[in-house]
Parts: sequence; structure tokens; C-alpha cells
Amino acid sequence: MTWAEFKKKWSRYQGKESSACQEHFTDLCRLLNYPTPAEADPTGSESFCFQKRVIKDAELFDLEQPDSGDPTERGFADVWKKGCFGWEYKGKKKSLDEAYKQLLRYREALLNPPLLVVCDFDRYIIRTNFNGTVQEIYEFTNDTIDRPENLRILRALFENPDFLKPQRTTPQVTKVLAEKFAEVARSLQKRESSELTDAKTRAEVNVAHRKSLRIAWFLNRLIFCFFAEDTGLLPKKLFSDLAKTALDDPHQFSQALESLFRTMAKGGLFGAHKIRHFNGHLFEESTVFDLNDDERRILAEASEADWQFVEPSIMGTLFARGLDPDQLAALGAQYTSRGDIVTIVEPVLMAPLRRGWAALKASLLPAFKRGQGTPEDRDHVQAFLKKLRKIVVMDPACGSGNFLYVSLQMLLDLEKEVITFATMLGFQFRPEVGVHQLRAIEINPYAYELAQVTVQIGYLQWRRDNGFDNDRTPVLQDLDGFLNEDALLVPHYHSKAKTLKEAQAGEHTEDAALKFYTERQWPECDVLVGNPPFLGNKRMRTELSDQYTKAIFETFGSRLPATSDFCCYWFEKARQLIAEGRCKRAGLLATTSSKQIGSRKAFERIKETGKIFFAISDRVWFDAGAAVRICMVAFTTPEGPDKPTLDGKEVVKINADITAGLDTTGKRFLSANAKLCFMGTTKVGDFDIPHEQAVALLRALNPHGNPLL
Repeated sequence: MTWAEFKKKWSRYQGKESSACQEHFTDLCRLLNYPTPAEADPTGSESFCFQKRVIKDAELFDLEQPDSGDPTERGFADVWKKGCFGWEYKGKKKSLDEAYKQLLRYREALLNPPLLVVCDFDRYIIRTNFNGTVQEIYEFTNDTIDRPENLRILRALFENPDFLKPQRTTPQVTKVLAEKFAEVARSLQKRESSELTDAKTRAEVNVAHRKSLRIAWFLNRLIFCFFAEDTGLLPKKLFSDLAKTALDDPHQFSQALESLFRTMAKGGLFGAHKIRHFNGHLFEESTVFDLNDDERRILAEASEADWQFVEPSIMGTLFARGLDPDQLAALGAQYTSRGDIVTIVEPVLMAPLRRGWAALKASLLPAFKRGQGTPEDRDHVQAFLKKLRKIVVMDPACGSGNFLYVSLQMLLDLEKEVITFATMLGFQFRPEVGVHQLRAIEINPYAYELAQVTVQIGYLQWRRDNGFDNDRTPVLQDLDGFLNEDALLVPHYHSKAKTLKEAQAGEHTEDAALKFYTERQWPECDVLVGNPPFLGNKRMRTELSDQYTKAIFETFGSRLPATSDFCCYWFEKARQLIAEGRCKRAGLLATTSSKQIGSRKAFERIKETGKIFFAISDRVWFDAGAAVRICMVAFTTPEGPDKPTLDGKEVVKINADITAGLDTTGKRFLSANAKLCFMGTTKVGDFDIPHEQAVALLRALNPHGNPLL
């Protein structure tokens, strides 16, 4: 067969995909001089086949190959080549988008091939599926299939998928976009919030903070609109074209933008376009700030990017640095990767769930081999999914939401794995894990606002990337479990107790001065993860104020010594929550100095009421762009089933100083060494003077008229 004969043959075909897809694919193999599936893989299932029945869960159990009589409808893709592609056919003129969604839903069951192909016997669409890269799409038809560039694509599909691997990674693209928006944020803050620097009274500070928060809301809305447009939640090119009009008519742009925000809050018509109902706190108000020439130019440039591939956790971190004046110096610095966060989230959140799922799968093996489950089997699967969907994850120092975003993504991935397995038993379930399972406490108003956008975008992005429609109304959910508060203390005023949010709303007067603090009560949750502030005890008064530090010492003084690092108070709060039965497991980050005698009382108290089951004793972490040494500590109730793991190795137990083996934390001082020596003076700040001043001091005389030296 020649390419001309191939084109003629398949241009006439009008039948269903099921009756001709194997013949069409075999013709392609012959033309490319590549073995057919039957020739390349005589087993019909191991590496290259039609209607491949591939479930990675089955590989975990080393299942026998299914009988040849198993129904072909078990296959998830019409053609599969291990390590290369999954290929789905549709009849001519049928929706290839639906075929792609089907591949997305089952790509894990196909061992996540690097390329996903959909075809209707005339059109070919090849999408890259490499982890951590920006997706690229190759598309052609039978009319152009024999062009050299398209033949190179087809051959790479079979022989060298890496040839089609995108060069741009999602972190690279996200970093560029985040820094562009951070530039706008800096400019707006400098121009619009100068009164924050000049504020003298409490009322003036409240007004300035409200304006800063409106800037944060405004920029978050812009980011979300770019994402919504590129993922089909807004009409195509609507927001990009609007951003470009800003270059020519700034006033009209501001008016149109305000109108769009109001429409997105409730849904309705924007010009000739029908806009969905978004709401979800983000569009509760529609303030628009006038942008200068440079800011409008940056916005127009950002509209050219493909926002559907942004990495929410990286965007959150980098953009937060642009919004928060205290973090501007860290804007171009390193950020914490998803892999770093998974290191602590996996053992704390996912490990017990994976154990439960593995046990359930083992009990379902007979049904799996039959290809059909019983009503009782369905009840067991449904019970596990119900448990998964009820789990509440809290981050009591959530920053821009990275830990929560990664936790949600991992829960969604496991739910999808369960649903995929269930389809092999004849059961149908829809994904229901969502952002409503997240709780957060964050004192920084910029990070608090951004955290909500991060998890909302991450959730919508996951559903789209995995083949599920974002058809919920409203599109965004209200995150009532997110609190813009101090995680440790509640401020009380002369009038009555007020929240931080109320304080920022300007409801205090000069007469309502701070009176005292009480301890913050944390909400219930199943799992607690996060990254408390890294602040040594010697810097607490400088960074947090004398009054606040004194309140910390008074509130926690009976539990932790004043020499404890600031992060230790989060460990104590988490320990207390578990001891009271209001949380099951916790995993937090700490400064390495927290293991030392002055701070480790928090870990000792954890050992008294529970157990440490996972720890990393020392590793590099990026905090506000700076590399710091930290440890990771996860703990639970005394009866927790986890085998203790320290630095990747299973151990008998983990001591309070984050070591294994002989526990030396109970050692006592030798009385014979008392009063023999002292540490002496300790330099904790700059004590440098100019050369000229030093010379003058050396030449000076003391009060008695004698030289100083």
C-alpha cells in the first residue's frame, strides 16, 4: 500500500470505529515499516496491543493474565504501546474531545504513556503527556499525513516519544508569569498604598490595610480570569482581547473589567457572551484599579501565555512575594517544590489510605478476574470512597496554600485510582473529593487571599486534566474553613473580643486598644500538615513585639519553656488536638534547633501522649527564598499502626531529639561541673563601628586623663 492508496481507502470510510480501527492502525504500521501489535507482541497484552486491559493495580498483585475470552470492552484504549502512547478512535466527524477525555480518565490505567492520540480515521491529534512539562499538540489530517514533518511525528510516536517532549516545563512557565504579575503588584502597592507607610493611628492603618487587600483581590481576579479563559470556563479570547484593549483605551478597559467581574459574581450576559456563575468569595466585590502604561503592557503580554498549564503551588509562592512588601527581596529566589511537600504529606495523609485501599483491592481480586463485582463488593468500594471524601485536612499556617493544594491533588489522584478500578468491576462512580475538605489558618492577609485562589485553580485544573467536566454551579466554592487569623492567640480589646478580619475592616476605634490575649482553639480535622514560621526564640520579641511574645510565654508557659523556637508552639497545639481526639495525625516542619535541649520540650510532650512515626532529621528547605536547615516530624496516637521511619530507614522508635537508638534526651547535668565555666557574652547583633570612630576611641583619654589602651 502507498500513502495515496491509504488516503483513498480511508477517505471513503464512513462506518463505526469499532469495526475498522484495527485495520486502519495496521495499515499505518505497514506504511511506516513498523511491526503490527500482533507481530511485535505475540502475547497480545504485555507491550503493544489492541484493546489493552492494563490496570497498574493488577501489576501490584502480580495477577495472572486474563483469559483470552475476557470481553474486549475491558480495554481502555483502542491501541496501546507501553512507554509510547495510548490511542483512541472515534467515528468520522465525532467529537475527538470526548475521546481525549476518555484517555485522560484512564491514562494511569495505561501506565501514563507520554503521548495521547485521538483519531477519527481522517484527523490525528497527538498531545504530549510528559510530567512537569507544558503540553504541546500536533495535529494533521490524511491529506497532509505524508508530509515529512508529520511522518517524523508518527515515527517518533512509535520509536522515540522523547523526540516530542516539550522543552518548556510548567515551573518555568509559571515562574515567568508569577514574576510578571509580581511586577504589577509592586507597582500598584507603591502607587496606591503609600498611605500604609504614613499611617500613624490605628484607624489609618485599618484603611491602608483595606486598600492593600483590595489590590490583592483585584490581582487575584486577573490571574483567575486568565486561567478561566484558557480552560474554557470563560469564552475563548474574551479576557485576552479585553487585556489588549487596555493598551489603547485604559478608561474603557477599567469599565469593562468591572462589569465583567460583576457578571462573574452572579452569571449573566457580558456583551454577547454568556458568563457562568463563579462567585466563591473572589468576585464578591468588583474593585478595579486604574493601571499605568507599564502595568497594562505587562497584562497584554501575559494574555499571550497559556495559563492552563500554570503550577498553582509555585504561582502562589512567587506571587505572594510580590504582593507582600516584607517578601519583595525574595521574589526571584528559590521556592519549595511539590516533591518537597509530598515528602511529609505522603506518610501523614496518604499512607494509611493507601494501606486501606491495598487491603480492599486484595479482597476484590476474585471479582477483578471475573470482570464483574457483586452488590456487596460495590458497598465495600463505596464505603472506602465515602471515607476518602470525608477526610478533612488542615494547615494552621497555610501561607499561599501549597500544602493544601498538594494534599487535595493527592486525594483526588487516589479517588480516581479507586474509580478506575471500580469500572473494571462494572461499577460507576463520579469524583467527589473537593476543596470543601480543606481548612486553613493564616495571619498574612495577602497569603490568605492567594491560598484560596491557589486551591480553587488547582482543583479545577485537576478535573480538566483528568477528563472531568467543570460543570458545577457556581464554579467556585466558598471556603468557609479558611480563617484569616493568628493561629496561636486571640486578641481581646477593651470593648469585646474582635477577630483580625474585623480589625482590618476598621471596626476598632482608638479607645478599643488591645487589652489581652487568649489561646486560639483550632477546629477539628483528620490530618494536619504545614510549615509553621521559622523564627528562633531570640528573635521573637524583635519580630513579634514584646506584648505578643509575653502573651505567648504566659499562655504556653506551663507546657513549653521560653527558650522554644516559635514553630514549637504549632507542634504543641497539634499534639493537644490529637490528645483530645480532635485530630488523628499531624506532620509539621521545624527548625533544626528545635531538636536541641532548649526547644525540644515540644517533641518530648508528643512522646508523652503519642508517638513520632516519621521524621527527616535534617534537610534543606526554602523559606521566603532563602535556604534553611529544617527537620520534618510526623506524629499520631500511641496506638498508631505506622512503623517508625527516620531519614528513610525503618527504626524501632524515634526519640525526642529526632534520633533513633539510645535515647539520651533524659540525661542530667553533672553536679561536679557546676560553676566551673560560663558561655560568656554572645554576639547576637551587629557591633561594628567605622574605622575613623575606632581610631578616635583608641586615641581618647579616660576620665582620669590616661589613655584608654
